[in-house]
Amino acid sequence: MIEKKAELVKRLLIRYINDNGLKTGEKLPNQNVLRSKLDCGAAPLTQAISDLNTMGILKSCGKIGVFVTKKSTRGVPDRQIGVITMDIDGVPTLALINNYIGDFLFRNGCKARWFQCDQASKSKIYYDDSDIDGLTWCITSKQLDGIITNVWLSANLEKLCEKYKIPILYLGNYVQNRNHVCFDYHYIIAESVDRLYKAGYKHLAFCAYNRCCGLEETFLQVVGQYPAIQGEIAVYHFPRRLKERTEWLMNLLKRWQDMPSASRPDALVVLDDILAQWIAMNLFVRGDWLPEVIVMRNQDIDLPVYPTKIGYWSLHLKEYATFAGEKFLHLLRSQTLFMDFAAFRPDFIPTPKDKS
Repeated sequence: MIEKKAELVKRLLIRYINDNGLKTGEKLPNQNVLRSKLDCGAAPLTQAISDLNTMGILKSCGKIGVFVTKKSTRGVPDRQIGVITMDIDGVPTLALINNYIGDFLFRNGCKARWFQCDQASKSKIYYDDSDIDGLTWCITSKQLDGIITNVWLSANLEKLCEKYKIPILYLGNYVQNRNHVCFDYHYIIAESVDRLYKAGYKHLAFCAYNRCCGLEETFLQVVGQYPAIQGEIAVYHFPRRLKERTEWLMNLLKRWQDMPSASRPDALVVLDDILAQWIAMNLFVRGDWLPEVIVMRNQDIDLPVYPTKIGYWSLHLKEYATFAGEKFLHLLRSQTLFMDFAAFRPDFIPTPKDKS
């Protein structure tokens, strides 16, 4: 039991050294002060100091005191980060982001502690302590230094984290609130619409599985700036239901096919390359109509390229995970709980002009 407590105190002590900017040669407060600051007993603290002495981070000089002898500058060493994720089955993009986030934390001296939301709660918008096994205990027992999550936490969990001074970073959901990091969808949609408009396309449709909030509103807001453009929304709100999702897509394409050719969309903006491939395959089979498409291609998934005259967005998930990870490390180093909304922009790759 003492060994487990000592391991926790050791981590808290390293955090104390880094957070207070103690330099090599500086003396730690006496053990009475440390016990009060770290909220720990004498035996675990003594064991933790002994372990750090063996590791060469501290040096005990008898009655003179304990001094810092080495301070790691790699990342935020020995921080334990809770990573909360929904079920990744059927969501390869999320699985890859989780993998890259875990690798980033490891390379920066942090330890990832994984939490998966209860399967029965996956239709929820906000997740509470009862939906994430063990999270509340880890927070209240000071096992976590921060949280990265791709699901929204309830107000109660957010208040609990704030009470224990644990910063939260939200990944993926397009909500321009503090502590959120996501793709810059407004920029991506605005640039896509502008490029299509300049290329002469006038009837645009925005197609997506609605995993993020605000995308439809963003598209309509952007299209509204171009009086000559007609905008259409085609969004499916339950991306995990494969049968219903397929039925939705077939009905959507049939509706377009049954329209007079002049009434069909002449260009699509699709932010999901898997959805773009579904659309492409079905339109190729039907054979009589193929609109221009601007798609956001996930370079981590080797899918065939949808033919495009204009170009596509090139998304590298490792770059996105690194972008989010750096924001999170800065949040930890700054010893604050809050940061401004941050948006990641992929590169646009134009289609080379045919010189023939």
